[in-house]
Amino acid sequence: MSNLDDELFLDAEHDAALVSFIKMNLPSDLQEKFQEDDLYYCIDLIETYLVESGVLEGKDNEEYIDIDLEKISKYIAETAKKEEYASFDSEEIFFVVQNFFDFEEENY
Repeated sequence: MSNLDDELFLDAEHDAALVSFIKMNLPSDLQEKFQEDDLYYCIDLIETYLVESGVLEGKDNEEYIDIDLEKISKYIAETAKKEEYASFDSEEIFFVVQNFFDFEEENY
């Protein structure tokens, strides 16, 4: 396998573990509402937001990054509606976003 193949495999493995973690940690009523495809979609939008917003470049004096989970949740809800993917409630999406960052914090 080439380095690119290895990297793609690791990315796919990471995303599958992330989706599983998010789904498992959602409130029970939301576990039924969000399908795996929805969670992959949300992950893509979270990563897009982080890159395009410049939030990752805004470190404070102690090298902490201030990430507004509510702002990301609203971004996902608005984008999903605009793209006609789904009609998500930003308050429900908040749990997806929160679990995304919990997973990343635990694993990296």
